[in-house]
Amino acid sequence: MNEMIHITPVSIIAFIVIGICVMAMAWISGSSRKLDRFKAKEVGDGQHGNDRFMTEREAKDFYTVIRLPEEIEDHSGEYPEGRIIHYDETTREAYIDTTNTHARIVAPTESGKSTEYVIPNVQYNIMAGTSMIIPDTKKEIYEKTAQDARNCGFETYVIDFQDPELSVQIDLFEDINEYMDHHLTHGDIKSKAACEDAAGALAMDIVYSRDRGNNENPFFAQASKGVIHSLILLLSMFAEPKYKHLGSINNILHGMLEAPKDKSDKTPMILKIMRKLPDDFGAKKYLGAAFAAAEETETNIYSSVLGDLEPYINALAEQIIAKPAHAGKKFSYRDLLDKKSILYIVIPEHKPQFRSYASIIIRKLYNQLTEYANTLPGKKLPRRILLEWEEFALYPKVNEVEDWLAIMRGRGIIGDFIYQSDHQLKNKYGEDIMKIMMDQCAVSIYLALSQEDTDTAERLSKAIGTKTIKTGSISVSHDSGKSGSLFGSTSHSETEQMMEQALMRVPELLHMDQAGMKLLLRRNQYPFKTHLCRYYLPEWGLWPAESKGEETINEMSGIDYMTYDHLMYAIDEHMERHAPIVSVKETELEDRKERELEGLELVADQLYKLTGDRRCAELVLEKSYGELIVYMDRYKKIISKYELQQLLEPYAE
Repeated sequence: MNEMIHITPVSIIAFIVIGICVMAMAWISGSSRKLDRFKAKEVGDGQHGNDRFMTEREAKDFYTVIRLPEEIEDHSGEYPEGRIIHYDETTREAYIDTTNTHARIVAPTESGKSTEYVIPNVQYNIMAGTSMIIPDTKKEIYEKTAQDARNCGFETYVIDFQDPELSVQIDLFEDINEYMDHHLTHGDIKSKAACEDAAGALAMDIVYSRDRGNNENPFFAQASKGVIHSLILLLSMFAEPKYKHLGSINNILHGMLEAPKDKSDKTPMILKIMRKLPDDFGAKKYLGAAFAAAEETETNIYSSVLGDLEPYINALAEQIIAKPAHAGKKFSYRDLLDKKSILYIVIPEHKPQFRSYASIIIRKLYNQLTEYANTLPGKKLPRRILLEWEEFALYPKVNEVEDWLAIMRGRGIIGDFIYQSDHQLKNKYGEDIMKIMMDQCAVSIYLALSQEDTDTAERLSKAIGTKTIKTGSISVSHDSGKSGSLFGSTSHSETEQMMEQALMRVPELLHMDQAGMKLLLRRNQYPFKTHLCRYYLPEWGLWPAESKGEETINEMSGIDYMTYDHLMYAIDEHMERHAPIVSVKETELEDRKERELEGLELVADQLYKLTGDRRCAELVLEKSYGELIVYMDRYKKIISKYELQQLLEPYAE
């Protein structure tokens, strides 16, 4: 006999509770499913933004795609010169940017700037036959690429401040001396002007590469530049080759400070040198700023100059930059043009003071290459040169960098400037110059961002743009049984709307390296999510050739310095042998002076006839041209300043 089922009040309550729980779970599940319908799907017609990323298909159309070989081999003339901006590991296809543009690569520590960007790009450009200048902080780039370069027919040069015995030498006075020699031999005024310009550029690079405090009187920078400029010209003209280096300038200045003083003679020591020289000697005119202000003492000026020279006075470095022309293997800017070549500038990582040398060498090569390009049709170098500058913002400031970037690109020198963050660049150059530099670089590649660099991430998120997506909301109401049903009733309402969403939000940008992507921004193009590969991974497949070792090419030796007394003696001796410091015969000089006097008399007579003012004629015959131009302003309706300058030009000193 079946037992009777007893339904008690407690059982009824339990059933009701269970039923309510089941209904609640079903309602929650239904609501969740409804919310899941609202995906971040692009909709609309760009009401809140229609930006997007460049597709891989578009990238293939815009960039040059090269399928990389299985090993590094010479493909000069076949592969275009350029930079790798994307790599497809499945097809071994590299996307090459061949445009004549600079790039800035932002890469924090341990983001792969050497292994993922620099070395693969150097390997590619070796195959393409591109001449390169590569500052190398760890010597890693040299060790991983130099042998492959030699195997592909490159000449490789290393300026090695880590081990000078393995280094080629470089002469910072090379072009200055060449111009001076040509002027002295042929009396060529253009060579004289070029010599003065080259000396001035070197002096400026020395002075303005040093970080000067905001409170430092700018007078001292200008004075220092004038003194260094003048002494470079003096050494170039009067010194033996073994003395023509920056160490001699330092030594001469110490001699000036140590020389016994005649209290009755307030003439600065350097001006005593200049008094021995003709008025038209180039070195004289660059000292005006140095000794124009009475309140500035001679000693303070020399101390400022010595402070500017200090980074360039080092016993090891002088084995590279202070040897005479016949000693050891020399590097010249022409080596980058005559054949495909790579110059590695190795800086000891633990000795940051040597970065000054790399910076000034790069600036020097830039000046020489641009001057050479200016002599060519189209003012462009015959061979493209790539400057692959890692840790750019750790080096001394490049003076007038905004002009420098524009000019070098126009001459065919293309730069990859790699640094850790935009904050680092801003700290070095200031915000205004940083923005100009960013404008000069049409390509920006972000390998990663520091996790704390939210400012850059926010700026990038805005720069990349926004898209329009669909979003929505669900409203649920419950009448708790008031409608007459046992458990009441539930009603749902849904709304859909369009809203703005960033293509990449700040957290995505801060973690993009973990997702294996890089970000490329290019002027007038959509942003591109790119991928690169570290050179040592099998997916890259181009393993560096084993180095065959290095030979000692620079025997260590003593350095010769010119002294103040030696310079004075050299000038006196030259003056005795060549009364006027010009390289024309004395008779030719006298003839020239006679013709010049006749011409000046004609100009004086002409101005007197025009103005009726004898003072005009007197100033002409006195050769007081500056005073004459000011004086003639009262007669500008008769003869313009430009016409007057044209009239005087043949007789200008």
